[in-house]
Amino acid sequence: MLGFRGEKSPEQLRDWHDKIKTQLEQGQGPDFNLPVEGQARTFVPPLSGARRLQNYAARRRRDPAYPIPALAFLAVLMLGN
Repeated sequence: MLGFRGEKSPEQLRDWHDKIKTQLEQGQGPDFNLPVEGQARTFVPPLSGARRLQNYAARRRRDPAYPIPALAFLAVLMLGN
């Protein structure tokens, strides 16, 4: 876990132990400090997909020509059989 696999001689093991022990005794460093200007600015535009879908559906319901492609598809499908 800390770099020891059991393949070292006793002298190498002692050296490794001393090195790892000093690392563990030092512990964590100081907490991370944010930049002076504070939090980073983010740009997240508002979500507009639901509104756009509603507008599209409303336009399609008012358009008298919107069933034409569906009817053409059905006609080709039925004529193909």
